[in-house]
Amino acid sequence: MLIFGIIIYLIISFVIGLWKSRGTDLADFVASKNSFGFWPIFLSLVGTIVGGGMFFAVGQIGYEAGVLGYILGFLYIIAFSLMGFLTPRIRNFFKDKNYLTLIDLVDGEYKSKKTTFAFAAVSFFIYFFVLAGQFLVLGTFLNFFAGIQLTYAILTIAMIVAGLNIIIYSVVGGIRKDIVTDVFQMIVVFFGSLFLISLLLKPVTWTSIATLPTIYFTGLGYGTAFLIAAVLFFIPLLLVRLDFWQRVLAAKNEEVAKRAFFVAGPVTFLFYLIFTTIGMYAKSVGIPEAKIATLGLISQSFTGISFVIIILAFLAAVMSTADTTLNVAAVSFSRLLKREIWCGYLDRKEHEKQLFKLVKVSALLIGLFSVIIAFLIPNIVNLFVAAFTAMLILAPATLALLFSKKPNSTAAFYSIVLGFVTFLVAFPFLPKESFVAGTFVSILTYLIVSKFFKRSCTKEFAAKEKTI
Repeated sequence: MLIFGIIIYLIISFVIGLWKSRGTDLADFVASKNSFGFWPIFLSLVGTIVGGGMFFAVGQIGYEAGVLGYILGFLYIIAFSLMGFLTPRIRNFFKDKNYLTLIDLVDGEYKSKKTTFAFAAVSFFIYFFVLAGQFLVLGTFLNFFAGIQLTYAILTIAMIVAGLNIIIYSVVGGIRKDIVTDVFQMIVVFFGSLFLISLLLKPVTWTSIATLPTIYFTGLGYGTAFLIAAVLFFIPLLLVRLDFWQRVLAAKNEEVAKRAFFVAGPVTFLFYLIFTTIGMYAKSVGIPEAKIATLGLISQSFTGISFVIIILAFLAAVMSTADTTLNVAAVSFSRLLKREIWCGYLDRKEHEKQLFKLVKVSALLIGLFSVIIAFLIPNIVNLFVAAFTAMLILAPATLALLFSKKPNSTAAFYSIVLGFVTFLVAFPFLPKESFVAGTFVSILTYLIVSKFFKRSCTKEFAAKEKTI
């Protein structure tokens, strides 16, 4: 029954993706501006968060650190609401301009080749490893079921097909396909989550959770430094996510985008509540390993059709996040390789076929390579925490565009480079806290350089950069 359900799900998802990819041009593939109403944008926003990491990484957080997962979920409510309030300002930057992404905005406003290169390079790195995390989750899923002899060979083929499905329809359809398939995928996720909620409604669940050590109920499971850093930095983190900016632009108007963000926050918190609690319950009943806590508990608690639907929900969550990250990674990579050609396309609609082919080939190669990288990374939580929080290194450069009258391109460049180098140096020693050091250096660098180096985004500076 499980294999049959997976096959039917993959066929439906693939058909929807191909259907919505018809007639897609480069602008639709990358941004699809002013195209979608409330429900597609809302479900797509939630879908970018409720990926494979929700089933594994958030479950692992609950297993290892308890109610810290609740705190992270609550921060999403604040961050999504703030993003909703900033929607008019963000859309105003793109009004009457040809920008399709946040990278285009950085390029157009800073007018600096090296700043754009640094911004695109870090963006690519981040989303590439988030994508690798989704494939790592698929691999962990397979490894778990290999241990319980669940028709492993057939299931392996199904997961390979799922991975190829992610890559192929991302190559074919871009963000338009991504948002539409998110609707179908999130419907599946919601149905699967209902069964998990039923497990949490049982009094025995909470009685068991109450036996956990006190540290699980303080928010300090990963230490005081991590909690403080999460509260300080998690909210601005969402303001610099390229996939969220994509959805602000893809909404039909700013009111649609605002409502979608306001509603997505509480719904995202609900998912954090569910999966954190699942992880805590798994710990309390003796599931032996943190990274498979959610799957272990599900396999013990559900059978038959309910088990199939939950596993399909897991697969839908992985695919919902994976195709989004693959799209952003491919666009970021193409900007690294062909900045001048991208500028020509945005200004004069030149080289569209060349760029369209480049983005699709980039998506294909990035998708395949990320599968290889996924199996070289041992810890899901470290990977997801590091990849997502590394986005904060882009915060000074991005927030300066939003709020500063004179954003400084030199300061933006050095803040990104030095912040990212600091993050990479610290990661082997402090994988969960390395973003704190990188973000601190990034902020401090921007402030210092902007104070002592007064050049801002001017055409004269852009002219000088052409000679570099």
